[in-house]
Amino acid sequence: MRRQNTVEAEQPSEETINAARTEIARMREPELRSLLNYFAECSDRTSRSATVKQACKAALIKYQTEFGGKRTIDTVIAEQEKLVEIQGAFRAVGQASDMTYVDTVDTRIREAIGEALKMQSAR
Repeated sequence: MRRQNTVEAEQPSEETINAARTEIARMREPELRSLLNYFAECSDRTSRSATVKQACKAALIKYQTEFGGKRTIDTVIAEQEKLVEIQGAFRAVGQASDMTYVDTVDTRIREAIGEALKMQSAR
C-alpha cells in the first residue's frame, strides 16, 4: 500500500473568520482600502507569474507596514498565505491541489471589506 504525503496548515475556523469580519466592520476607510488592495493584488493566488506573486507580496507588506498587527484579520491572512504556499509546493511537484477553501475565505473577507466600505460611504 502506497502512503500519501500530507502537509497540514491550520485553516481559519468559522469563529476566526467571523471575528475577522467583525474587525473589518470597525476599520476606517484608509485601512479598508489598503486591505482591499491586498486582496485585489492576490486574487489569482494560483498564478505562477513572478509579477503577480511580487505584486501580491508588495501589497501585503504595504498593508502590514501601515496597519498590520496581532488582530484576527492578520492571523487569517497569515494562515491563508501559508495554505497558498503549501498548495504551491504540491503544484510544483505535479501533485493536485485544491484552492477551494482559500478562495472561499478570501471571498468572504472581500465581501466584508465591501460591506464596510459601503457603510463608511453611507455615513
